[in-house]
Amino acid sequence: MGDLRDRVPGHALIDELLRQWDQKVIRFDEATQRVVIDEEARSWYQGVLGERRVGARLAALSDGYRVLHSVPVGPRGADIDHLVVSRVGVWTINTKYSPGKKIWVAGTTLLVGGQRQPYIHRSLLEADRAAERISRASGLTVPVTAMLAFVDPAGIAIRDQPGAGPYRPRIEVIDERGLLERLGGAPQFSQEQFERIVAAACDASTWTADSSVLSSARAVRREFEALEAEVGHLLVSPPTAGAAAPTKAQRNASTSSTRTGLPRTPRPVREARRKRTVPRRRPHRAAAALVELALKLGGLWLVYQLFMAILGQVVTTP
Repeated sequence: MGDLRDRVPGHALIDELLRQWDQKVIRFDEATQRVVIDEEARSWYQGVLGERRVGARLAALSDGYRVLHSVPVGPRGADIDHLVVSRVGVWTINTKYSPGKKIWVAGTTLLVGGQRQPYIHRSLLEADRAAERISRASGLTVPVTAMLAFVDPAGIAIRDQPGAGPYRPRIEVIDERGLLERLGGAPQFSQEQFERIVAAACDASTWTADSSVLSSARAVRREFEALEAEVGHLLVSPPTAGAAAPTKAQRNASTSSTRTGLPRTPRPVREARRKRTVPRRRPHRAAAALVELALKLGGLWLVYQLFMAILGQVVTTP
């Protein structure tokens, strides 16, 4: 069906950002000569930055490791941020972009900047799903360890080992800067087993039966780089301590509303958008067409019922 080795960090999120562009949630406003960005799209953009940061660290692993990014799981756009396979073991990595935030962990409770988040539970579900699918596809019993990697946090305080019950040894909450040192250890698999696991993990049919989620990695990378060059500096979170202050032009371009007006899109970028080669699904158009058809059929049915009622009265009238 397809090979997942070419997918880029943040691939699924970038697809969503480009859909937002297609649906004009991210759009160029001719009236104001500015690009308009929705707040939700901003959070997706930040998620891409986090996954790219972790992806860059994972790229430093040796040839004895196979790294996959944005592994699609199921038909609804869910994905595993990163999957790492080696003879040492298999890991799913859930990346969270959280610069300057304090992380607090105790068992299944996790606070990010004082706000409780369900990340531990979701990370464990990802690992369970990966273990089940890879084991079935490879014919081996493949345990998978979950990792929750925070990008540039202010600190991580672990009061009690993450997870609960039998899951405790199977999840780690870490700063992404210490990621690589957690991926070492003694080999658990033979070389032949490692190759079988890699083949199963790289096969898209192991994860999803929906081939439409497999957009072109080259196109996704190119279009995100265009978006990043266009509006990137205005979509990231406020700078942390010690970071460079924004320029006057950047401050003037920012607003306090939930939608941000950005400087005019350069012509080469706008032309690149129009030349997109990867087709985008628009399920809302199909749904609208079905609704319109149903309304028309319903109207015809009502007219038919009215005509038959009138005809009946005419026939029965002396």
